[in-house]
Amino acid sequence: MKIKVGDIVTIKNRKYLSNEYPKWIKESVENKIQLKVIKPIPMKGLLVRSSLGDKYIFNRTDLRVV
Repeated sequence: MKIKVGDIVTIKNRKYLSNEYPKWIKESVENKIQLKVIKPIPMKGLLVRSSLGDKYIFNRTDLRVV
């Protein structure tokens, strides 16, 4: 299923557990916190927002639709 704007997703790629990424991303991978897709960014991926308002761009392949 293709991920669209407005979908609720979780992060499925474990590479985001490293310290290179913001702390809220590590917590969302560990706890399977749901994130919302805001908009696509051409040539980069999808802009995703957490419930606290934090934003980050992820590749489509790193996300899973809930």
